[in-house]
Amino acid sequence: MTKVSLLLAALLLSAPLRAAHADERRPARLERFEDGVPAGFSALKGRLSLSGEHVKDGSHALRWDWREGDSLVIRHPFAFRPFVANGADQRRDGITLWIYSARPVQGQYRFQFHKGEQAASSFVMNANFTGWRAAVVAFEVDMEGRPLAGMDRLTITPPAGVASGSAWIDQLGLDMRIDMRHPAADYQLPDLNKTAPRSANRHWTALIHFDRWLQQAQARQAPGTAAAAPATEPVSALIDADLLEGKAGPAEALETARRQLLLPNGAIKALAETSHQWEMYASSGVDKTSMAALRASTASWKEFGAAMRALAVAFRRSPDQAAREPLRELFLRLNAHLADQGLVRGSGQGLMHHQGYILRDWAEALFLMRDELGEQRAQAMQALAYYAGLGRIYEPTAEIVEFNVDVMNTLLQPALYAILMETDAGRRDTLLGDLSAWLSASTLKSQGLAGGIKPDGSVFHHGQHYVAYGNGGLTGVTATVRYLQASRFPVTEAAYARIRDAVLRTRLYSNSGLIPMSLTGRHPDGLQSIAIAPLRALAQARGAADPELASAYLRLVRADWAGRKAWGPTDIDRKLARELQAQGVQPEADPQGSWTMNYSSMALHRREGWLAAARGYSRYLAGNESYDRKNLYGRSINYGALEIMPAEGARRGFAVAGWNWNRWPGTTAIQQPLARLQARVLNVEPSAGVEEMLLSEESYSGGLDFRGRQGMFAMKLQGHPKYGDDLVARKSVFMFDGRIVALGSGISASDRESPVQTTLFQDRLLPGEASAGLDGVGTPWTASETRLRLEGSRFARDERGNGWCLAPGQTVAFRRGSQDSVDETGRVATRGDFASLVIDHGVAPANAGYEYAVLVGMPGDAGRTLCRELGTAQAAYAVMARSNRAHIVKDRASGLTAYALFEPGAVENDALLQAVSSPSMLMLRGEPGRLSGSFVNPDLNLYQGRDPEQYDASGARRERIVYGLPWMEQPSQPVDTVVTLRGRWKLAQPVEGLTVRVNGRSSTLLFRTRDAMPVQFELVSE
Repeated sequence: MTKVSLLLAALLLSAPLRAAHADERRPARLERFEDGVPAGFSALKGRLSLSGEHVKDGSHALRWDWREGDSLVIRHPFAFRPFVANGADQRRDGITLWIYSARPVQGQYRFQFHKGEQAASSFVMNANFTGWRAAVVAFEVDMEGRPLAGMDRLTITPPAGVASGSAWIDQLGLDMRIDMRHPAADYQLPDLNKTAPRSANRHWTALIHFDRWLQQAQARQAPGTAAAAPATEPVSALIDADLLEGKAGPAEALETARRQLLLPNGAIKALAETSHQWEMYASSGVDKTSMAALRASTASWKEFGAAMRALAVAFRRSPDQAAREPLRELFLRLNAHLADQGLVRGSGQGLMHHQGYILRDWAEALFLMRDELGEQRAQAMQALAYYAGLGRIYEPTAEIVEFNVDVMNTLLQPALYAILMETDAGRRDTLLGDLSAWLSASTLKSQGLAGGIKPDGSVFHHGQHYVAYGNGGLTGVTATVRYLQASRFPVTEAAYARIRDAVLRTRLYSNSGLIPMSLTGRHPDGLQSIAIAPLRALAQARGAADPELASAYLRLVRADWAGRKAWGPTDIDRKLARELQAQGVQPEADPQGSWTMNYSSMALHRREGWLAAARGYSRYLAGNESYDRKNLYGRSINYGALEIMPAEGARRGFAVAGWNWNRWPGTTAIQQPLARLQARVLNVEPSAGVEEMLLSEESYSGGLDFRGRQGMFAMKLQGHPKYGDDLVARKSVFMFDGRIVALGSGISASDRESPVQTTLFQDRLLPGEASAGLDGVGTPWTASETRLRLEGSRFARDERGNGWCLAPGQTVAFRRGSQDSVDETGRVATRGDFASLVIDHGVAPANAGYEYAVLVGMPGDAGRTLCRELGTAQAAYAVMARSNRAHIVKDRASGLTAYALFEPGAVENDALLQAVSSPSMLMLRGEPGRLSGSFVNPDLNLYQGRDPEQYDASGARRERIVYGLPWMEQPSQPVDTVVTLRGRWKLAQPVEGLTVRVNGRSSTLLFRTRDAMPVQFELVSE
């Protein structure tokens, strides 16, 4: 075996066992009724038969012709087992089925489970429907009574007081395992999944909740009050122009739809795969033969939508009436079929989760064919409004805490299409105005870790700034804002400004579209990028081009987006870019400056095309997101990361192949074998999923900028006890033009197997790059790692042309050559060539530290000179303090002194700063009679004191994820900090959040911060 194969084998053997797709017990029984009435099925008074008249898959369903007092009896040994909390498998036992009614019936079907003659669990299902409806019901969650082990019989009784009727049943799932994130209540099962309106998944599953809001609002509205000329026609025209970019011709669209959606006999396939249906069947152990048969006779919602969209585009683009008619005929036939299959207002489809990613094409198809739907239009509009959750726009403003990114991305535009399909002009205009008002309010309401756009431009999802999701969110919301601008109902100026800032901010935390690895969430593939579409939408949203947005857009269109085509420029972008340049718009220069994003616990610093991003985590913001087989080795990715991204994205240091997952640039971490580093991912919070999001106990982590020009970052690092990681450290980064100074102190850990190291860089080797090296050392950099104790300061260079100045007294380790590793899933062995330089603190260090500087773009004499001058009067910077209380750096060129103040109290031996009342950050620049400064307390203050949810009965920390914590959606509370300065000072002009008082020969600055936003100020001497 090769070395790589041996590595992979060792990892697989040492990896924790994962739950199999199917349970260890008997596989679920899925009755499809293709081979006769199954044994154990009987009717007391009515008649059971097989029928091909209405089916959910295959050729037959079970037809039950019932009479009053009848019961359908199913004898089956149900494999119920009580739920065990905090296990790897959080699914619940239950039953699933589809039931068809040719006409609505008043009353309810009753499902009663028995053990012998003893009644156990039961539930009822309203019979007031036509077409197919689904039931996915868990014993212990959604039924009355108590489920019993050994239940052996199910009786279904028809609605009382009704003489007779018929029902068709298909896909009856016995012994199903149900993921409780997915069941959706509807008008047949209104009490299903009662926690949905309060869960992390409410935007998917609480559709009946939203629909009730919509009904209540419409009951208060009087239709027919709008002017005869609707205000929405320009909006519809603009959307049409965007959606009709497709090129499918009539013949091609017809042939594709018929091939994908019709059976050989010409019948339309049944609708299946609504949300997580296949996943439930497979994980419950349904046999492969049944699964294959299901797939052969059904088509998914997504497949129906794609084919219908192609039909709609071909119809709208074709000038040939004869060619258009077959398209229209098939489209209407498909739409009627979907309604019969249960895709109607008020039907939850059993499982409803992530439907926004499924319904998009279907929504666009309905909108494009709105004028051809005829009598189907009202039903289609109502169905679209239901599944898009249109009623959410009537959530009371006072109760809004978030603007969910999934809604922005996948449901906002379908909701708009549904509004524009409304035929009553008065109601349509009312809905459009209400959508705009809700969108404006939601944009500005993103409390705590709830989704949406934060005041600093962070776009939140999964309790964090998540670019992978924010891309779609910003794309969806900016498109909608652009459409609303064409109506009488644009969003408010405040909402527009918040969205615009978030969009512009994306190009600050990216280079060539690529984002820092610390922002990649559970996707550490090195290809994660921002999206260009939001800049395109806003650049033209208000008619005349927005100069700043348009210039930023042009720069990004011209960037190298190779390998990131999903979110990069398209032909539409290149066309618009030519139009903007013809109007005289020029691409912006590369942004220069520093920016603070403390909802991301991040500081950004840009010069001459390069980007430095420093990032940490805290007791509010998780340090990692790991899923089953995703990001299994990224635990330390935010342990004080400092990534320097070159102007050309293709030259970044990261690559999956051969990457050492312990060595994220800038981080301080225990260097563990991969088998120990691999995440043990659990389903800690049942309403969330199988994932890991580890938190610290420390609130001090974030950044500060001075006038948007210079910046800093600092954090109290604390590992998590889930893995016995008791690592602690105080870390800081000070960014002055091209000089970045990094300090560490108080580094301690008890792990006696693996050393603690601070990584300076890990760069993949590229052809033609300068080789990494360390001046003054005769030892060559080889694939065998070398440790060296530095007697004096040393200058090093990396593979990307940066210089590194290392303070004396530190032990460094360096290597250059091939590395063996695995990918993020732990399943694929990899190999790659890298150079790396680390500071080695040894095994189980106690109060260790480090000091180094990055001289970006200074690999040669200039960097060596700067390094050689340290400690002299000519030095570019001086480290004034590096202790557990404070890190202080004075930069001579900029005149700034920057303070990372980890503890409250007196500040020793400083000419300006006397004391602080709480941990904070400060940057000061003194001139005769004037003092310029910036301040922040990085504590987001989402809760106070200790969160008992994160500790067990003995007081030990336990694993939680943010979704289940009571403070997740709490707003940031103000934080008061008193800073005492030497001398008598007053404000040059008023500053919100700052009061200055003189006390003898000192001055007290009383800061009140919220959302960890920096306060910039100017003082003058009295």
